[in-house]
Amino acid sequence: MSFISELKIPRSVYLWILVIVVGVLGSGGLIYKFIEDERSRNQFAWQVRLGIVADSRRADVEEWLDNQYQVLTDLAQNSSLQFYAMDILAAMEEGRSSPSQDKTAQAEAKYLLSLLTVTAENAGFADEKKSNADVNANVAQVGLSGLALLDMKGRVLVATRNMPPIVGWLEEEIEKLPKAQRGLIDLHNGVSGTPTMGFTVPIFSVQGNSVATDQVGMIVGIKEVGDELYPNLKQPGNVDQSAEALLVRMDGAVIEYLSPRQDGTPPLKNNLTADSPDLASAFAINTPGGFGEKRDYLNNAVLVVSRDIATVPWTLLYKIDRNEALEATESRLRTVLIVSTVALCFFVAVIIAVWRYGASVRSEQAMESYRETSLKFENILKFMRVITDNQPTEIFAVTEHGEYTFANLTASENAGTTAQDMIGKSMTSVVGPIKAKLYSETNKDVIENFEPAHRVYRSGENDDLQVIRASHLPLRADDNYPRGALVVADDITEFVAEQEARRAGMRQLSRALILLLDQKDPYSTIHAVIVSRIAVLVAEELGLDDDQKLTIDMAGNLVNLGKAFVSSELLNADEVISKEDRAQIREHMLVAADIVKTVNFGVPVVDTLRQLKECWDGSGLPAGISGDAILISARIVGVTNSLIGMLSPRSYRAPLKFEEAMVNLQTNAEARFGPNVVAALFHVMENRGGKEILGMISALDGRLPSPGEAVQLIQDISET
Repeated sequence: MSFISELKIPRSVYLWILVIVVGVLGSGGLIYKFIEDERSRNQFAWQVRLGIVADSRRADVEEWLDNQYQVLTDLAQNSSLQFYAMDILAAMEEGRSSPSQDKTAQAEAKYLLSLLTVTAENAGFADEKKSNADVNANVAQVGLSGLALLDMKGRVLVATRNMPPIVGWLEEEIEKLPKAQRGLIDLHNGVSGTPTMGFTVPIFSVQGNSVATDQVGMIVGIKEVGDELYPNLKQPGNVDQSAEALLVRMDGAVIEYLSPRQDGTPPLKNNLTADSPDLASAFAINTPGGFGEKRDYLNNAVLVVSRDIATVPWTLLYKIDRNEALEATESRLRTVLIVSTVALCFFVAVIIAVWRYGASVRSEQAMESYRETSLKFENILKFMRVITDNQPTEIFAVTEHGEYTFANLTASENAGTTAQDMIGKSMTSVVGPIKAKLYSETNKDVIENFEPAHRVYRSGENDDLQVIRASHLPLRADDNYPRGALVVADDITEFVAEQEARRAGMRQLSRALILLLDQKDPYSTIHAVIVSRIAVLVAEELGLDDDQKLTIDMAGNLVNLGKAFVSSELLNADEVISKEDRAQIREHMLVAADIVKTVNFGVPVVDTLRQLKECWDGSGLPAGISGDAILISARIVGVTNSLIGMLSPRSYRAPLKFEEAMVNLQTNAEARFGPNVVAALFHVMENRGGKEILGMISALDGRLPSPGEAVQLIQDISET
């Protein structure tokens, strides 16, 4: 303290310090207000954007609902239907018994049945899958969809072939509905376990008369609605990756998800409590027409809007991941904050420098200080040039017309010229039209939308292959600089080539192991190759990415690796083996994971092999994990391996028929593999060449192929 008191700092110094502090605080406040205002404006823009999409999806859903009622209304207003229904009802009440009267009623009923059948087929109330299926004679069909004509007592006068019987729960639901106006049997899992709805409209004795006392009955329509209703939730042309429209409703204290979710959960299969903190669906139901930042079913932060659906107790919510929606804005605001902070610091530094120079009584000293400051800034610029020129990546800036305004040393060397010579020239004249076109198209989008973009460019093939990874950043225009784009490009050709070569080597090694193991177990000939190929097709059907498909390919090829540690006598036993021996064979999959655990595949192949015996309900081995904790790759390879195993002959049994194997898989689908992989596998086998792949080995008739035949089979299956 004594040292500070001896400095005798003038009062003017304290005044300057106060001015600087106030200026810094004021500037900081203005920067903060600007950032918050910009963030609010962007959120409002997203509110409008999401609201437009939500209104569009609501309109499509409501139009679909109105169309269903309109089909039944047109039937109810048909004068022939009204007349015949009244006549048949009168015959039932009067107990007519003469042959002429019975024939008349029969003819009228036959006409009504034809009318209902044609309408059902045209309007989606006919269940073609059920009607065309082969059913044992002693098994009663339970209809899934149809139309029925009921009298006021709920008796069925006429019904289409596959109309569900109006008994039990369905009868109770119809009884609750208003008789004199249209009614709704809300969305539920029908007889087949798929989303189903019912619609009712009254029938009056005189066409156009809506007096309730003249009502003679009602028309009931039941249909499976998944293929019709849920496509209305998709917004055409939407490119937002995380955007999702959902239908929800309140059922007591829980929220039901009526439509499929992006995480793969089917409709009507998952409920959440309404009191979950910040739950987007709860907000949507409680605040129809509102907008907010909430949490979705996966606890991700989302922006959400909601709309009530007319005539049904549903709420439509439309959401997008907050990070995706605001990423560009937050990046821009961070840039603004950094630049503003640097500018503010520079301003403060200049003020301090000016104050120091102005406080000097000697002009020469002041000029010298200015020269020193100028030199420092010049050195900073040189330093920045040194930094960019020593980067192995290309860094350059171009205007919206494709003219260079900056280029580092790497960019100029790759172009075969100097950085100075590139300034002011077009990209076409410097790097050629092909490369210039690749960059220019992306630069145009970046400049117009003022949003960064990241691209990977591939050109040439084989030895001439070149892969460039580039980041395009927009540059805002000012008085001294036109708007343009900053490009940072890396040549990753060697990395990509090395990665592809490594993956090809892995595949070759795995196939060599397949051939070796198949010599030990002739009943599993080419088993792993078939599993791998069909599992990859299932992955494609489910829309998995390239890394996931590579994981499935590798794991499928290695699925039988552990058989090397199982005796040939056990593998080729002629009799049904014991429970203990079966357990030993099943554990070979876990052994396979241990064998390759030290291999760096670059994708989770080892974890996939280790989880092959895990079950969706948590009853599997070795860790007893369940649900989504099991890798999708493990579930796909596991279900495919199970199917091929059942379809393959064994020394102690013949192969199962395809239908028997699929029934076995479907029976255990929910407990073992989860809700969607079995369905995807069935589709692949029936419609995407799965059966054709199995047919490639049918010519072997169970014999062990020669090495040459095995190699050719592997190649043929891989190319299928």
